Amino acid sequence: MRFIPFFLLFIFLAAPAWAVVRVSAELSGQRTLVGEPLQLQLKVSGHQGEVEIAQPKLANLEFRQIGSPSRSTQISTINGQTTRFEGLIYNFALLAYRPGNYDIGPIRVKIGGEIYLTGEISFIATDPDQNQGKEVVKLTLALNKSQVYVGEEARVILSWKLLEDVEKYDLYLPLVNEKGVDLKLVPAEPGANQVNLNLGRFKVPFIQESEQQGADSWTILRRGFMFYPKEEGVIHIEPARVTTMTVQGYTNQRDFFGRNLRTPKLKRHFARTQALNLKVIPLPLEGRPPEFSGAIGQYQLSLASQFAQVEVNDPIEVTLRLSGQGALKGLVPPSLTPWKENFKVEDWSLPEEIDRALVFHTKIRPRQAGQSEIPPLAYPYFDPEKKAYRWAKTNPIPLEVGQEKRLDLSSLKPHQVSPEKTMQPMGGRDGEGSATGFGWADLALFGLAPLLCLLAWLLHLYQSNRPETLPGPDWEALARNLQEAQEKVNQSEEFYALLWGIMEDGGLEEARSRLEDRRFTPGEPSREVKEEDWQWFSRQLSIRSAKRAAP
Repeated sequence: MRFIPFFLLFIFLAAPAWAVVRVSAELSGQRTLVGEPLQLQLKVSGHQGEVEIAQPKLANLEFRQIGSPSRSTQISTINGQTTRFEGLIYNFALLAYRPGNYDIGPIRVKIGGEIYLTGEISFIATDPDQNQGKEVVKLTLALNKSQVYVGEEARVILSWKLLEDVEKYDLYLPLVNEKGVDLKLVPAEPGANQVNLNLGRFKVPFIQESEQQGADSWTILRRGFMFYPKEEGVIHIEPARVTTMTVQGYTNQRDFFGRNLRTPKLKRHFARTQALNLKVIPLPLEGRPPEFSGAIGQYQLSLASQFAQVEVNDPIEVTLRLSGQGALKGLVPPSLTPWKENFKVEDWSLPEEIDRALVFHTKIRPRQAGQSEIPPLAYPYFDPEKKAYRWAKTNPIPLEVGQEKRLDLSSLKPHQVSPEKTMQPMGGRDGEGSATGFGWADLALFGLAPLLCLLAWLLHLYQSNRPETLPGPDWEALARNLQEAQEKVNQSEEFYALLWGIMEDGGLEEARSRLEDRRFTPGEPSREVKEEDWQWFSRQLSIRSAKRAAP
Protein backbone atom coordinates (compact mmCIF):
# COMPACT_ATOMS: atom_id res chain seq x y z
CA MET A 1 0.00 0.00 0.00
CA ARG A 2 3.04 2.28 0.20
CA PHE A 3 2.90 3.02 -3.53
CA ILE A 4 -0.50 4.71 -3.24
CA PRO A 5 0.78 8.14 -1.98
CA PHE A 6 3.39 8.26 -4.78
CA PHE A 7 0.72 7.40 -7.33
CA LEU A 8 -1.52 10.21 -6.05
CA LEU A 9 1.42 12.65 -6.18
CA PHE A 10 2.07 11.65 -9.80
CA ILE A 11 -1.58 12.22 -10.65
CA PHE A 12 -1.47 15.69 -9.00
CA LEU A 13 1.66 16.81 -10.89
CA ALA A 14 0.44 15.49 -14.21
CA ALA A 15 -3.01 17.06 -13.88
CA PRO A 16 -2.19 20.26 -15.84
CA ALA A 17 -1.10 18.19 -18.81
CA TRP A 18 -4.37 16.26 -18.77
CA ALA A 19 -6.56 19.34 -18.14
CA VAL A 20 -9.35 19.93 -20.66
CA VAL A 21 -9.00 23.15 -22.68
CA ARG A 22 -12.07 25.35 -22.46
CA VAL A 23 -12.75 28.69 -24.18
CA SER A 24 -15.62 31.05 -23.34
CA ALA A 25 -16.63 34.70 -23.88
CA GLU A 26 -18.65 37.05 -21.69
CA LEU A 27 -20.12 40.40 -22.78
CA SER A 28 -20.70 43.19 -20.24
CA GLY A 29 -24.19 43.86 -21.68
CA GLN A 30 -26.61 43.11 -24.49
CA ARG A 31 -27.49 46.73 -25.27
CA THR A 32 -25.38 49.85 -25.68
CA LEU A 33 -25.37 53.28 -27.26
CA VAL A 34 -23.53 54.25 -30.40
CA GLY A 35 -20.04 55.35 -29.37
CA GLU A 36 -20.24 53.67 -25.96
CA PRO A 37 -17.90 50.63 -25.72
CA LEU A 38 -18.92 47.24 -24.36
CA GLN A 39 -16.37 45.06 -22.59
CA LEU A 40 -15.77 41.50 -23.77
CA GLN A 41 -13.84 38.98 -21.69
CA LEU A 42 -12.43 35.92 -23.45
CA LYS A 43 -11.43 33.18 -20.96
CA VAL A 44 -9.06 30.30 -21.67
CA SER A 45 -8.57 27.50 -19.11
CA GLY A 46 -6.55 24.31 -19.27
CA HIS A 47 -3.71 25.89 -21.27
CA GLN A 48 -0.55 27.64 -20.05
CA GLY A 49 0.93 29.09 -23.27
CA GLU A 50 -0.06 31.75 -25.77
CA VAL A 51 -3.10 31.54 -28.01
CA GLU A 52 -4.10 33.02 -31.38
CA ILE A 53 -7.41 34.91 -31.44
CA ALA A 54 -9.11 35.71 -34.74
CA GLN A 55 -10.75 39.08 -34.15
CA PRO A 56 -14.10 39.42 -35.95
CA LYS A 57 -14.44 42.10 -38.60
CA LEU A 58 -17.86 43.70 -39.04
CA ALA A 59 -18.84 46.94 -40.74
CA ASN A 60 -19.22 49.89 -38.33
CA LEU A 61 -17.81 47.86 -35.42
CA GLU A 62 -14.48 48.43 -33.68
CA PHE A 63 -13.01 45.34 -31.98
CA ARG A 64 -9.90 46.25 -29.98
CA GLN A 65 -7.83 44.35 -27.41
CA ILE A 66 -7.16 46.17 -24.14
CA GLY A 67 -3.82 45.49 -22.50
CA SER A 68 -2.13 42.12 -22.09
CA PRO A 69 -3.80 38.89 -20.91
CA SER A 70 -3.92 38.32 -17.16
CA ARG A 71 -3.99 35.13 -15.11
CA SER A 72 -6.97 34.90 -12.79
CA THR A 73 -8.85 32.57 -10.46
CA GLN A 74 -12.61 33.18 -10.14
CA ILE A 75 -15.36 31.41 -8.17
CA SER A 76 -18.99 32.32 -8.94
CA THR A 77 -22.39 31.01 -7.79
CA ILE A 78 -25.40 31.30 -10.11
CA ASN A 79 -28.79 29.78 -9.14
CA GLY A 80 -27.09 27.78 -6.41
CA GLN A 81 -24.52 26.28 -8.77
CA THR A 82 -20.88 27.13 -8.02
CA THR A 83 -18.34 27.27 -10.84
CA ARG A 84 -14.59 27.77 -10.60
CA PHE A 85 -12.34 29.28 -13.30
CA GLU A 86 -8.55 29.33 -13.36
CA GLY A 87 -6.70 30.48 -16.48
CA LEU A 88 -6.03 33.43 -18.80
CA ILE A 89 -8.41 36.34 -19.42
CA TYR A 90 -8.21 38.53 -22.56
CA ASN A 91 -10.07 41.89 -22.46
CA PHE A 92 -11.56 43.54 -25.56
CA ALA A 93 -13.60 46.68 -26.24
CA LEU A 94 -16.48 46.58 -28.75
CA LEU A 95 -17.60 49.92 -30.14
CA ALA A 96 -20.51 50.40 -32.55
CA TYR A 97 -20.35 53.37 -34.92
CA ARG A 98 -23.98 53.17 -36.04
CA PRO A 99 -27.26 51.91 -34.59
CA GLY A 100 -28.24 48.32 -35.35
CA ASN A 101 -28.02 44.64 -34.37
CA TYR A 102 -24.48 43.26 -34.26
CA ASP A 103 -24.18 39.47 -34.51
CA ILE A 104 -20.54 38.69 -33.96
CA GLY A 105 -20.99 34.92 -33.79
CA PRO A 106 -18.44 32.61 -32.15
CA ILE A 107 -14.83 33.78 -31.84
CA ARG A 108 -12.16 31.40 -33.19
CA VAL A 109 -9.25 30.63 -30.85
CA LYS A 110 -6.26 28.56 -32.00
CA ILE A 111 -4.46 26.64 -29.25
CA GLY A 112 -1.67 24.18 -30.02
CA GLY A 113 -2.84 23.63 -33.58
CA GLU A 114 -6.47 23.04 -32.53
CA ILE A 115 -9.38 25.44 -33.18
CA TYR A 116 -11.76 26.26 -30.33
CA LEU A 117 -14.94 28.31 -30.62
CA THR A 118 -16.70 30.50 -28.07
CA GLY A 119 -20.44 30.80 -27.86
CA GLU A 120 -22.57 33.15 -29.96
CA ILE A 121 -22.02 36.86 -29.24
CA SER A 122 -24.47 39.61 -30.20
CA PHE A 123 -25.70 42.98 -28.96
CA ILE A 124 -27.88 45.92 -30.00
CA ALA A 125 -26.61 49.49 -30.42
CA THR A 126 -29.08 52.37 -30.26
CA ASP A 127 -28.77 56.14 -30.45
CA PRO A 128 -31.99 57.73 -29.20
CA ASP A 129 -30.33 61.06 -28.45
CA GLN A 130 -28.79 61.52 -31.88
CA ASN A 131 -29.71 64.95 -33.19
CA GLN A 132 -32.30 64.55 -35.93
CA GLY A 133 -32.12 68.17 -37.01
CA LYS A 134 -29.10 70.42 -37.31
CA GLU A 135 -25.69 68.79 -37.02
CA VAL A 136 -23.84 70.26 -34.04
CA VAL A 137 -20.70 68.06 -33.93
CA LYS A 138 -18.41 67.31 -36.89
CA LEU A 139 -15.19 65.30 -36.96
CA THR A 140 -12.85 64.98 -39.94
CA LEU A 141 -9.53 63.20 -40.53
CA ALA A 142 -7.46 63.99 -43.63
CA LEU A 143 -4.05 63.20 -45.15
CA ASN A 144 -1.92 65.84 -46.85
CA LYS A 145 -0.97 63.23 -49.50
CA SER A 146 -2.37 59.91 -50.62
CA GLN A 147 1.08 58.61 -51.61
CA VAL A 148 4.54 59.18 -50.10
CA TYR A 149 8.05 57.75 -50.42
CA VAL A 150 9.68 55.62 -47.75
CA GLY A 151 11.05 58.10 -45.18
CA GLU A 152 9.04 61.04 -46.51
CA GLU A 153 7.02 63.13 -44.09
CA ALA A 154 3.29 62.28 -44.03
CA ARG A 155 0.77 64.47 -42.22
CA VAL A 156 -2.62 63.65 -40.71
CA ILE A 157 -4.94 66.51 -39.72
CA LEU A 158 -7.70 65.94 -37.15
CA SER A 159 -10.44 68.61 -37.00
CA TRP A 160 -13.29 68.79 -34.50
CA LYS A 161 -16.08 71.35 -35.11
CA LEU A 162 -18.60 72.29 -32.41
CA LEU A 163 -21.73 74.41 -32.58
CA GLU A 164 -22.66 74.12 -28.88
CA ASP A 165 -20.83 74.19 -25.55
CA VAL A 166 -19.41 70.83 -24.49
CA GLU A 167 -19.74 69.56 -20.93
CA LYS A 168 -18.02 66.17 -21.45
CA TYR A 169 -16.27 64.44 -24.33
CA ASP A 170 -14.35 61.30 -25.30
CA LEU A 171 -12.01 61.89 -28.27
CA TYR A 172 -10.05 58.96 -29.70
CA LEU A 173 -7.55 58.57 -32.57
CA PRO A 174 -6.27 54.96 -33.01
CA LEU A 175 -3.17 56.17 -34.89
CA VAL A 176 -1.82 57.65 -31.64
CA ASN A 177 -1.57 54.16 -30.13
CA GLU A 178 -0.31 52.45 -33.30
CA LYS A 179 2.85 50.42 -32.66
CA GLY A 180 5.83 51.19 -34.87
CA VAL A 181 4.56 54.68 -35.81
CA ASP A 182 6.73 57.52 -34.47
CA LEU A 183 4.03 60.19 -34.37
CA LYS A 184 4.97 63.84 -33.74
CA LEU A 185 3.01 67.08 -33.56
CA VAL A 186 3.16 69.48 -36.48
CA PRO A 187 4.55 72.78 -35.09
CA ALA A 188 1.83 75.38 -34.56
CA GLU A 189 1.98 78.81 -36.12
CA PRO A 190 3.47 81.52 -33.88
CA GLY A 191 0.80 83.20 -31.79
CA ALA A 192 -1.81 80.49 -32.39
CA ASN A 193 -4.42 80.05 -29.66
CA GLN A 194 -4.05 76.54 -28.21
CA VAL A 195 -6.08 74.48 -25.73
CA ASN A 196 -5.17 71.08 -24.25
CA LEU A 197 -7.51 68.18 -25.01
CA ASN A 198 -7.50 64.57 -23.85
CA LEU A 199 -6.83 62.34 -26.85
CA GLY A 200 -7.23 58.85 -25.42
CA ARG A 201 -4.59 58.62 -22.67
CA PHE A 202 -2.60 61.58 -24.03
CA LYS A 203 -3.00 65.32 -23.43
CA VAL A 204 -2.49 67.13 -26.74
CA PRO A 205 -2.55 70.89 -27.50
CA PHE A 206 -5.13 71.70 -30.22
CA ILE A 207 -5.28 74.95 -32.17
CA GLN A 208 -8.58 76.73 -31.44
CA GLU A 209 -10.23 78.89 -34.11
CA SER A 210 -13.72 80.22 -34.84
CA GLU A 211 -15.67 80.21 -38.10
CA GLN A 212 -18.91 81.94 -38.99
CA GLN A 213 -21.27 80.04 -41.34
CA GLY A 214 -24.41 82.06 -41.89
CA ALA A 215 -26.05 82.56 -38.51
CA ASP A 216 -24.01 79.76 -36.89
CA SER A 217 -20.72 80.39 -35.08
CA TRP A 218 -18.57 77.25 -35.06
CA THR A 219 -15.64 76.49 -32.76
CA ILE A 220 -12.91 74.57 -34.59
CA LEU A 221 -10.25 72.51 -32.78
CA ARG A 222 -7.49 71.32 -35.09
CA ARG A 223 -4.23 69.41 -34.68
CA GLY A 224 -1.75 68.09 -37.22
CA PHE A 225 0.38 64.98 -36.71
CA MET A 226 3.38 63.89 -38.78
CA PHE A 227 5.22 60.61 -39.16
CA TYR A 228 7.76 59.02 -41.51
CA PRO A 229 6.86 55.59 -42.99
CA LYS A 230 9.73 53.12 -42.75
CA GLU A 231 8.54 50.44 -45.19
CA GLU A 232 6.78 50.38 -48.53
CA GLY A 233 3.20 49.16 -48.75
CA VAL A 234 -0.19 50.49 -47.65
CA ILE A 235 -0.76 52.00 -44.20
CA HIS A 236 -4.37 51.69 -43.00
CA ILE A 237 -5.40 54.50 -40.65
CA GLU A 238 -8.39 53.63 -38.48
CA PRO A 239 -11.22 56.19 -38.09
CA ALA A 240 -11.19 58.77 -35.31
CA ARG A 241 -14.29 59.15 -33.15
CA VAL A 242 -15.72 61.45 -30.49
CA THR A 243 -18.63 61.23 -28.07
CA THR A 244 -19.78 64.56 -26.65
CA MET A 245 -22.33 65.81 -24.15
CA THR A 246 -23.44 69.27 -25.26
CA VAL A 247 -25.35 71.81 -23.18
CA GLN A 248 -28.97 72.31 -24.33
CA GLY A 249 -29.92 74.83 -21.70
CA TYR A 250 -30.24 74.93 -17.92
CA THR A 251 -32.82 73.93 -15.33
CA ASN A 252 -33.24 75.28 -11.80
CA GLN A 253 -33.40 72.63 -9.09
CA ARG A 254 -33.20 72.67 -5.32
CA ASP A 255 -30.77 70.54 -3.39
CA PHE A 256 -31.27 68.78 -0.04
CA PHE A 257 -30.79 72.03 1.86
CA GLY A 258 -33.27 73.95 -0.30
CA ARG A 259 -30.67 75.89 -2.23
CA ASN A 260 -31.44 76.77 -5.83
CA LEU A 261 -29.00 75.07 -8.25
CA ARG A 262 -28.56 75.81 -11.95
CA THR A 263 -28.06 72.45 -13.68
CA PRO A 264 -27.19 72.06 -17.39
CA LYS A 265 -29.39 69.92 -19.63
CA LEU A 266 -27.08 67.64 -21.61
CA LYS A 267 -27.55 65.95 -24.95
CA ARG A 268 -25.34 63.19 -26.29
CA HIS A 269 -23.75 63.26 -29.77
CA PHE A 270 -21.46 60.86 -31.57
CA ALA A 271 -19.27 61.54 -34.61
CA ARG A 272 -16.81 59.39 -36.52
CA THR A 273 -14.44 59.92 -39.46
CA GLN A 274 -13.74 57.66 -42.40
CA ALA A 275 -10.79 55.30 -42.49
CA LEU A 276 -7.79 56.38 -44.58
CA ASN A 277 -5.21 54.52 -46.66
CA LEU A 278 -1.69 55.83 -47.32
CA LYS A 279 0.41 54.27 -50.08
CA VAL A 280 4.16 54.13 -49.45
CA ILE A 281 6.51 53.63 -52.43
CA PRO A 282 10.30 53.02 -52.50
CA LEU A 283 12.89 55.65 -53.44
CA PRO A 284 14.11 55.51 -57.05
CA LEU A 285 17.53 54.01 -57.74
CA GLU A 286 18.16 56.11 -60.83
CA GLY A 287 20.36 59.12 -60.12
CA ARG A 288 21.04 58.19 -56.50
CA PRO A 289 24.45 59.63 -55.44
CA PRO A 290 26.88 57.33 -53.61
CA GLU A 291 27.00 59.92 -50.78
CA PHE A 292 23.21 59.75 -50.22
CA SER A 293 22.48 58.88 -46.56
CA GLY A 294 18.67 58.91 -46.48
CA ALA A 295 17.67 62.59 -46.26
CA ILE A 296 14.20 63.05 -47.81
CA GLY A 297 12.59 66.48 -48.10
CA GLN A 298 14.00 69.93 -48.88
CA TYR A 299 17.17 70.88 -47.00
CA GLN A 300 19.51 73.85 -46.63
CA LEU A 301 23.14 73.83 -45.52
CA SER A 302 25.14 76.72 -44.02
CA LEU A 303 28.66 77.19 -42.58
CA ALA A 304 30.10 79.68 -40.13
CA SER A 305 33.70 80.01 -38.89
CA GLN A 306 35.22 81.56 -35.78
CA PHE A 307 38.01 83.59 -37.44
CA ALA A 308 38.72 85.18 -40.83
CA GLN A 309 42.45 85.83 -40.25
CA VAL A 310 44.64 83.11 -38.74
CA GLU A 311 48.15 81.72 -38.85
CA VAL A 312 49.33 78.26 -39.84
CA ASN A 313 48.25 75.61 -37.28
CA ASP A 314 45.85 78.01 -35.54
CA PRO A 315 42.58 76.25 -34.57
CA ILE A 316 39.40 77.44 -36.31
CA GLU A 317 36.03 76.32 -34.96
CA VAL A 318 33.52 75.72 -37.77
CA THR A 319 29.74 75.34 -37.26
CA LEU A 320 27.49 73.52 -39.73
CA ARG A 321 23.70 74.00 -39.70
CA LEU A 322 21.43 71.50 -41.51
CA SER A 323 17.78 72.59 -41.73
CA GLY A 324 14.71 72.20 -43.91
CA GLN A 325 11.45 70.28 -44.30
CA GLY A 326 11.86 66.59 -43.59
CA ALA A 327 13.06 64.19 -40.94
CA LEU A 328 16.12 65.30 -38.96
CA LYS A 329 16.48 62.25 -36.73
CA GLY A 330 19.30 59.98 -37.84
CA LEU A 331 20.79 62.35 -40.44
CA VAL A 332 24.60 62.45 -40.69
CA PRO A 333 26.68 65.52 -41.63
CA PRO A 334 28.47 65.79 -45.00
CA SER A 335 31.93 64.33 -45.54
CA LEU A 336 34.96 66.46 -44.58
CA THR A 337 37.10 65.04 -47.39
CA PRO A 338 37.22 68.34 -49.38
CA TRP A 339 39.01 70.00 -46.42
CA LYS A 340 41.63 67.38 -45.61
CA GLU A 341 44.12 68.42 -48.27
CA ASN A 342 44.73 71.90 -46.86
CA PHE A 343 43.55 71.50 -43.26
CA LYS A 344 44.03 69.26 -40.28
CA VAL A 345 40.45 68.23 -39.55
CA GLU A 346 38.74 66.86 -36.43
CA ASP A 347 35.60 64.73 -36.67
CA TRP A 348 32.15 66.31 -36.47
CA SER A 349 30.67 66.62 -32.99
CA LEU A 350 27.41 64.96 -32.01
CA PRO A 351 24.43 66.94 -33.37
CA GLU A 352 22.32 69.41 -31.40
CA GLU A 353 18.73 70.04 -32.53
CA ILE A 354 18.04 73.77 -32.32
CA ASP A 355 14.98 75.43 -33.89
CA ARG A 356 14.18 72.54 -36.26
CA ALA A 357 17.81 72.28 -37.40
CA LEU A 358 20.78 70.01 -36.68
CA VAL A 359 23.95 71.85 -35.60
CA PHE A 360 27.39 70.21 -35.87
CA HIS A 361 30.81 71.53 -34.79
CA THR A 362 34.37 70.73 -35.83
CA LYS A 363 37.83 72.25 -35.51
CA ILE A 364 40.28 72.70 -38.41
CA ARG A 365 43.90 73.97 -38.65
CA PRO A 366 45.49 75.39 -41.82
CA ARG A 367 48.48 73.38 -43.05
CA GLN A 368 50.14 76.20 -45.00
CA ALA A 369 50.02 79.96 -45.53
CA GLY A 370 48.37 81.69 -48.46
CA GLN A 371 44.99 79.95 -48.43
CA SER A 372 42.09 82.20 -49.37
CA GLU A 373 38.96 80.26 -48.28
CA ILE A 374 37.40 77.33 -46.48
CA PRO A 375 36.01 75.22 -49.37
CA PRO A 376 32.25 74.63 -49.63
CA LEU A 377 30.54 71.38 -48.58
CA ALA A 378 27.71 69.54 -50.40
CA TYR A 379 24.94 67.33 -49.01
CA PRO A 380 22.70 65.05 -51.15
CA TYR A 381 18.97 64.59 -50.46
CA PHE A 382 15.88 63.35 -52.26
CA ASP A 383 13.24 65.96 -53.10
CA PRO A 384 9.81 64.25 -53.21
CA GLU A 385 8.22 67.28 -54.89
CA LYS A 386 10.71 67.19 -57.77
CA LYS A 387 10.94 63.38 -57.57
CA ALA A 388 14.70 63.63 -58.00
CA TYR A 389 17.92 63.78 -56.01
CA ARG A 390 19.29 67.24 -55.22
CA TRP A 391 22.34 68.75 -53.51
CA ALA A 392 22.41 71.33 -50.71
CA LYS A 393 25.65 73.36 -50.86
CA THR A 394 27.36 75.88 -48.62
CA ASN A 395 29.20 78.99 -49.76
CA PRO A 396 33.00 79.16 -49.39
CA ILE A 397 34.19 81.10 -46.33
CA PRO A 398 36.93 83.73 -47.00
CA LEU A 399 40.05 83.01 -44.96
CA GLU A 400 43.47 84.69 -44.76
CA VAL A 401 46.27 82.45 -43.49
CA GLY A 402 49.63 83.97 -42.51
CA GLN A 403 52.95 82.45 -41.56
CA GLU A 404 53.29 81.06 -38.06
CA LYS A 405 55.12 83.35 -35.64
CA ARG A 406 57.85 81.99 -33.36
CA LEU A 407 59.20 83.78 -30.31
CA ASP A 408 63.03 83.97 -29.91
CA LEU A 409 63.80 83.22 -26.27
CA SER A 410 67.45 84.28 -26.64
CA SER A 411 66.33 87.90 -26.67
CA LEU A 412 64.73 87.61 -23.22
CA LYS A 413 66.82 88.92 -20.28
CA PRO A 414 66.32 88.38 -16.56
CA HIS A 415 64.22 90.96 -14.81
CA GLN A 416 66.39 93.65 -13.11
CA VAL A 417 65.47 94.49 -9.56
CA SER A 418 65.56 98.28 -9.05
CA PRO A 419 67.72 99.46 -6.11
CA GLU A 420 66.00 100.52 -2.95
CA LYS A 421 65.36 104.19 -2.56
CA THR A 422 67.34 106.08 0.13
CA MET A 423 65.19 107.17 3.03
CA GLN A 424 65.11 110.89 3.62
CA PRO A 425 65.05 112.25 7.15
CA MET A 426 61.81 113.78 8.30
CA GLY A 427 61.34 117.26 9.55
CA GLY A 428 63.99 118.99 7.36
CA ARG A 429 65.82 119.18 4.03
CA ASP A 430 69.25 117.90 3.00
CA GLY A 431 69.70 115.98 6.25
CA GLU A 432 68.86 118.95 8.47
CA GLY A 433 66.26 118.00 11.04
CA SER A 434 64.33 120.17 13.38
CA ALA A 435 66.24 120.89 16.58
CA THR A 436 63.44 122.21 18.68
CA GLY A 437 59.83 121.24 19.52
CA PHE A 438 57.82 117.99 19.41
CA GLY A 439 56.91 117.58 15.73
CA TRP A 440 54.82 115.11 13.76
CA ALA A 441 57.85 112.86 13.26
CA ASP A 442 58.18 112.37 17.01
CA LEU A 443 54.46 111.66 17.29
CA ALA A 444 54.66 109.07 14.52
CA LEU A 445 57.73 107.45 16.08
CA PHE A 446 56.30 107.09 19.60
CA GLY A 447 52.68 106.48 18.55
CA LEU A 448 53.40 103.75 15.96
CA ALA A 449 56.07 101.95 17.91
CA PRO A 450 53.69 99.55 19.74
CA LEU A 451 51.90 98.74 16.49
CA LEU A 452 55.18 98.00 14.70
CA CYS A 453 56.27 95.73 17.53
CA LEU A 454 53.01 93.80 17.29
CA LEU A 455 53.38 93.37 13.52
CA ALA A 456 57.00 92.22 13.96
CA TRP A 457 55.89 89.62 16.51
CA LEU A 458 53.12 88.29 14.18
CA LEU A 459 55.59 88.11 11.30
CA HIS A 460 57.98 86.12 13.48
CA LEU A 461 55.23 83.63 14.35
CA TYR A 462 54.31 83.27 10.68
CA GLN A 463 57.93 82.65 9.64
CA SER A 464 58.52 80.14 12.41
CA ASN A 465 55.47 78.07 11.38
CA ARG A 466 56.29 77.96 7.66
CA PRO A 467 57.72 74.68 6.28
CA GLU A 468 61.35 74.64 5.37
CA THR A 469 61.93 76.07 1.89
CA LEU A 470 63.19 73.59 -0.63
CA PRO A 471 66.49 74.34 -2.35
CA GLY A 472 66.03 76.48 -5.43
CA PRO A 473 66.33 74.95 -8.88
CA ASP A 474 69.26 75.21 -11.24
CA TRP A 475 68.09 78.20 -13.26
CA GLU A 476 70.72 77.80 -15.94
CA ALA A 477 69.59 74.21 -16.53
CA LEU A 478 65.98 75.37 -16.67
CA ALA A 479 66.90 78.01 -19.24
CA ARG A 480 68.60 75.38 -21.39
CA ASN A 481 65.52 73.13 -21.12
CA LEU A 482 63.29 76.05 -22.04
CA GLN A 483 65.46 76.76 -25.08
CA GLU A 484 65.14 73.09 -26.05
CA ALA A 485 61.38 73.29 -25.60
CA GLN A 486 61.24 76.24 -28.03
CA GLU A 487 62.52 73.96 -30.77
CA LYS A 488 59.41 71.81 -30.24
CA VAL A 489 57.00 74.66 -30.83
CA ASN A 490 55.46 72.94 -33.85
CA GLN A 491 54.87 69.75 -31.85
CA SER A 492 52.61 71.07 -29.16
CA GLU A 493 52.33 67.87 -27.16
CA GLU A 494 56.12 67.51 -26.75
CA PHE A 495 56.43 71.22 -25.95
CA TYR A 496 53.90 71.04 -23.12
CA ALA A 497 55.38 67.79 -21.83
CA LEU A 498 58.81 69.46 -21.55
CA LEU A 499 57.33 72.50 -19.83
CA TRP A 500 55.47 70.24 -17.42
CA GLY A 501 58.76 68.61 -16.47
CA ILE A 502 60.49 71.98 -16.13
CA MET A 503 57.84 73.31 -13.79
CA GLU A 504 57.86 70.15 -11.67
CA ASP A 505 61.64 70.32 -11.32
CA GLY A 506 61.46 74.00 -10.43
CA GLY A 507 58.58 73.59 -8.00
CA LEU A 508 56.61 76.42 -9.63
CA GLU A 509 53.03 75.74 -8.55
CA GLU A 510 51.66 78.74 -10.45
CA ALA A 511 53.08 77.43 -13.71
CA ARG A 512 51.67 73.98 -13.09
CA SER A 513 48.26 75.52 -12.34
CA ARG A 514 48.46 77.40 -15.62
CA LEU A 515 49.06 74.12 -17.45
CA GLU A 516 46.10 72.55 -15.65
CA ASP A 517 43.91 75.53 -16.57
CA ARG A 518 44.70 74.74 -20.20
CA ARG A 519 43.45 71.20 -19.45
CA PHE A 520 46.75 69.65 -20.44
CA THR A 521 48.15 66.46 -18.95
CA PRO A 522 51.01 64.42 -20.44
CA GLY A 523 49.83 61.79 -22.90
CA GLU A 524 46.65 63.63 -23.98
CA PRO A 525 46.13 65.08 -27.48
CA SER A 526 48.24 68.15 -28.13
CA ARG A 527 46.89 71.68 -27.78
CA GLU A 528 48.02 74.92 -29.41
CA VAL A 529 51.02 76.81 -28.06
CA LYS A 530 50.22 80.47 -27.41
CA GLU A 531 52.86 83.21 -27.58
CA GLU A 532 51.53 84.48 -24.26
CA ASP A 533 52.55 81.13 -22.72
CA TRP A 534 56.17 81.70 -23.81
CA GLN A 535 56.20 85.21 -22.38
CA TRP A 536 54.59 84.16 -19.11
CA PHE A 537 56.94 81.26 -18.46
CA SER A 538 59.99 83.33 -19.41
CA ARG A 539 58.88 86.21 -17.19
CA GLN A 540 58.44 83.84 -14.24
CA LEU A 541 61.96 82.46 -14.75
CA SER A 542 63.42 85.98 -14.97
CA ILE A 543 61.67 87.18 -11.82
CA ARG A 544 62.78 84.17 -9.83
CA SER A 545 66.35 84.46 -11.18
CA ALA A 546 66.51 88.10 -10.05
CA LYS A 547 65.13 87.26 -6.62
CA ARG A 548 67.58 84.42 -6.21
CA ALA A 549 70.52 86.69 -7.18
CA ALA A 550 69.43 89.42 -4.75
CA PRO A 551 71.30 89.50 -1.39
